[in-house]
Amino acid sequence: MNTEEYIKEIYEKTNEQIYRYLVRLVGIENADDILQETWEKFIVNIDKGKIHKGTEKSWLYKVSHNAAMDFYRKRKRLVQDDDLFLNIAEEKSSGDNIFEKLKREDLKDLLYKLSFDFDKSGKSTTLIYLLKENKYTQKEISQIMNKSERTIRRMIDRLFKHLEKKLIELEINVDFLHK
Repeated sequence: MNTEEYIKEIYEKTNEQIYRYLVRLVGIENADDILQETWEKFIVNIDKGKIHKGTEKSWLYKVSHNAAMDFYRKRKRLVQDDDLFLNIAEEKSSGDNIFEKLKREDLKDLLYKLSFDFDKSGKSTTLIYLLKENKYTQKEISQIMNKSERTIRRMIDRLFKHLEKKLIELEINVDFLHK
C-alpha cells in the first residue's frame, strides 16, 4: 500500500472520532482548525517515518490533545462555560432536583469542566471523553494514551472520586458515573 492509500485508510478509520474529541475540548467553532493541523502534522511525520504502524490512533489523539491545550494556553480561556455554575446555583436555590433540570449537554459540560479543574493537563478530560463518549475499554484507553492499564485504572478511580464528590456538593445524582 502506498503512502497516500495508507493515510486515506487511517483518515477514514479515525477522523470522525478525533473530530468529536476536539469538539468536546475546544468547541465546534475551533475543532476544524485543530483537526486540520493534526492531519498536517500526521502527513509530515508519516513522510519522515516517525509514526509506526499500529500507533497511528494514539499518535493522532496525543497530537490533537496537545494542539487543543496549546489553543487554550494561547487564548488563556477556560475549557468550559463558567456561566453554567451560575445557572446551577440559581436552580439549586429553587429547591427543585437539579439533576432533572440539567440538560444532558449541560451535564456533559459540567463533567468536562470538573475534570479539567481536577487535572489542568487535560488528561482527565480525555479520560472522560474516551470512557463515557466513545465507550472505550480501559485497555483501549491505555493504548490511546500510551499508559499502562493499571495507571489508567488509577487515573479513572481518582477522577471519578473527585467528580462524585463535586457532584454531590452540587446535589446532583451520581448514579450515572458508575454505569
